[in-house]
Amino acid sequence: EARNELAKIYVKRAKNAERDQAEPLYLEALGYDPNLEEARLDLARMYMTDKRFEEGIALLENREGCQGCASLEAALLCAMIHFVTTFL
Repeated sequence: EARNELAKIYVKRAKNAERDQAEPLYLEALGYDPNLEEARLDLARMYMTDKRFEEGIALLENREGCQGCASLEAALLCAMIHFVTTFL
C-alpha cells in the first residue's frame, strides 16, 4: 500500500515536470509499483511521441491487469509501421 502511494506521488510529479525530467520519475514510480497503469500508459505515450516505439511496446508487453495497454500497444505498432514506411 505504501509503495503504491509513493508511486502515485512520482506520477504526479512526472505529470508536472518538464518533459526531459518526466521519464525518470515515471520509471521511479514503476519501480515502486510495476502494476501502476497510469505510469505505464503515460510513459508509453511519451515514448510514442518521441518515436521510441520499441521501448513503448516493451513497456506494454508486460501488462497483466492493465486495461488500456493492449489498445495503446496496437497504436504504437501502427505508428511504428507508419513511421518506417513513410520515412525510411
